Amino acid sequence: MDNQIGRLVLLDAGSSGTRLYAYKWQKITGSVPKNGSVPKVELVYTGTMEVKKPIETNATEDELKKYLDSLFGPAVDPTTSKENLLTKFGFETPDEKRANSVPIFVLGTAGMRVFKRDHRTEHDNLQKWIESYNPNRAEYGSPKYETITGESEAAYGWVAANFLLGAFSTEYETKAQDTVGYVEMGGQSAQIAFQPFENELTPDKLHDGEITTVKLGGVVFDLVLKTWDLGSNQAWREYQSDVVAMDATEAIETVAPSDASVAAEIKTFVDPDSPHGRRWTYLEESGPASGQKFELKGDGAFDSERFHEKVLKVLDRLSQPAPARGSRLLDANLVAALKARHFVGGANFWYSTRGVFGRTLDGAAKTTMFSFKEYLAEVKSTTALAWPELQFRLRHGQPEVMGNAWFLAEWIRCVLINGFGFNFSHQPTAQSEDDLAFRPYGGTAKAALTWTLGRAVLCASQLTERDTEHLVIKAGINIVAARHQKKLEDAMIAKAALSQESLLDYITMAASFRRRKDVRGNAERTTRMIHLAVAAAKTSRSLIQAVEAAKRAVAVAVAEQGTEAELQQARAATNEYRNNRISVNGVSEEEVDKQVAGYLEALVIEIGDTDREISGEAIKALMLLIKEAAGV
Repeated sequence: MDNQIGRLVLLDAGSSGTRLYAYKWQKITGSVPKNGSVPKVELVYTGTMEVKKPIETNATEDELKKYLDSLFGPAVDPTTSKENLLTKFGFETPDEKRANSVPIFVLGTAGMRVFKRDHRTEHDNLQKWIESYNPNRAEYGSPKYETITGESEAAYGWVAANFLLGAFSTEYETKAQDTVGYVEMGGQSAQIAFQPFENELTPDKLHDGEITTVKLGGVVFDLVLKTWDLGSNQAWREYQSDVVAMDATEAIETVAPSDASVAAEIKTFVDPDSPHGRRWTYLEESGPASGQKFELKGDGAFDSERFHEKVLKVLDRLSQPAPARGSRLLDANLVAALKARHFVGGANFWYSTRGVFGRTLDGAAKTTMFSFKEYLAEVKSTTALAWPELQFRLRHGQPEVMGNAWFLAEWIRCVLINGFGFNFSHQPTAQSEDDLAFRPYGGTAKAALTWTLGRAVLCASQLTERDTEHLVIKAGINIVAARHQKKLEDAMIAKAALSQESLLDYITMAASFRRRKDVRGNAERTTRMIHLAVAAAKTSRSLIQAVEAAKRAVAVAVAEQGTEAELQQARAATNEYRNNRISVNGVSEEEVDKQVAGYLEALVIEIGDTDREISGEAIKALMLLIKEAAGV
């Protein structure tokens, strides 16, 4: 039945342009699967044209309508194109068209986030005009507009990448080790997303990482998501502004005036690290010179160290404040978490490494194993080229892309290495791309990697594709930790039990060595076994105390989401536990260790020196002492 087919149209309204994507899938019937598997979502149509400019935030309603017409016209009107949504969605009858009005979402990203923050009234008007737009065909509904958060964009990208790589196609429950991390850089922002391991889901290990949840196939995935205003366009604007500021004292010339009232005011500034012979215009958007145009020209005197420092200066400015410890963007705990994972890079991470550089003679993306070292070497090999030769070498077709190619490559290097803390020195040992810490990924032959696919997969995983209210939910780290706490507690208790078994082994071995103290070396072995027993007892006590403390911390965290009375009760219980421990122990950990060492040494003497068979009652008494030493 065709009514079992899900359909969805998504428009990515980014800072560089807008593109239309259409997806379909077999709807979920009955109950949602519980193993993380998802429907097979298929990209059936990509807009025949991408509008190479963003939605104008100062557009009138009529101008916005023309903009949307240019996107929807070829897609929804069968008379304008042989390939359109009507044929790709496979509608069969007119009644079916009316009964299955396809949801359409226009989703704004980083540029619109800034616009919404700074111009809320104008943003709301834009949303109203978009949602009143009508594609004029019965099978499609009016668009719904949403400015998505950076976290949602990262979550959608993570879902899309792992969907295309097959992480959700298993019959078994998908685990963190089955997934890859995801990094993305657009024009305005950059994102990172990964699924932490269960032992990392604690406030002390991920305190700098917000935990967000997505639900796929009945399984909740906890993700660490972070977003920054570090997009390539944003960084390039900052870099050009720095060129003007650095060269301001010696602007070398003015443009020959064709219109003396305007052109004579445009000064030319030199960037030694841009291609020789390239000229372009830069519009300052902020600061005292806001609204002024400048001409920049490349000198071609490229110096890799100087260029790196200039680009790194932009990263330092845009990424402030940096963590006290770790990389420029991530604290030390998150940097450590990244090292245990493999990441794929989408958007500009793919575009620069496989769309501008990293191409065959035919212009196709290379399919050989990615090497970051080879990528940087290829970039460096072009830095001696003048502007005409660089255009011939890159053969891209867009002058601004080729002109910025060196900058984008260096920006990617700075963000990955200096920003995220990736270390590419170990990659030569990798046997396949799956072994790499980072690799660019553009998708498959049938579907490009785009965050819109992730949104579609999440919609397809719901019982209805219109249920978009709770696709991405930001949960506090304490709440997530509470959900995983039982598993963590069980693991710590099991580890404590192993320490207790080791403690018993060490005591019995020490007693055995003592019994045969006439054997050379047994006195030293006895002492060593007692030291090991003391250490095992301490480990057990620490784990048991950690479990108790964690239970109370989680109780407080959960209570914080409830009533004030529940919160006060949880805090009181925690304080009582802490006070009881202080009053019972009343001594330092070092003193406790000394006391335990004394108990255990006495046990060894009692067991090892007796010539009689130890009675059942005596064994019970001795075991109680061992348990007490272990904190049981």
